[in-house]
Amino acid sequence: MTAKARGRGRGEIRTRRWNDPEMRGDGTRILVCRYRPRALPKKDETWDEWQRDLGPSADLHAAFWGKGQEPISWAEYRRRYLAEIAREPARSLLRALADRVAAGETITLLCSKACVDEAACHRALLRDQIEAKIDGGAGGRPTLGGTPSMAARRRRRRTAGSRPLRSRRPAAHRSCRTACTNRGYRGRPSDARFRRARFAPSIDRRSRAQM
Repeated sequence: MTAKARGRGRGEIRTRRWNDPEMRGDGTRILVCRYRPRALPKKDETWDEWQRDLGPSADLHAAFWGKGQEPISWAEYRRRYLAEIAREPARSLLRALADRVAAGETITLLCSKACVDEAACHRALLRDQIEAKIDGGAGGRPTLGGTPSMAARRRRRRTAGSRPLRSRRPAAHRSCRTACTNRGYRGRPSDARFRRARFAPSIDRRSRAQM
């Protein structure tokens, strides 16, 4: 399977099992399993790199395959795996892979030979998260479950001072200012003008009652 490049100079992200035949254009083949294939001689390795921290944890691996327990569902596995790779050291490894692909390198993510169905394998989730990091880094959009990128947070802080601020003056003062403006005052009226403008009608009625 291949995630094709969308922009000029961008590499590809392919996914395959480690025992699948190597194909032309695979680029850097990276094993993303927690465990290395047993009894496989080093000379027969089909990968260039092994990044075990991008594989599911030992507990999650055992839970999915039902080792000593009832196997968990794919939905539960997906939720827990995404939570794992959102933490260090997997998060930094994801960012590094995203930078490599964005710079034009093609990578192939290799998983266990037992993972026949790619749709139910963490290599597909990993590919999607790398793609999301590339897209999020380019446009400042949230990545990895809605967390804003660092660049997006910096842009928000830089532009916060230029946004118009809502008035923090109490509602009563705002109404007084409106009253003063309607009576022909210019600029910002003083507190005395506020009081005169607000209570002038009641003062006039009181003075007329005394006459």
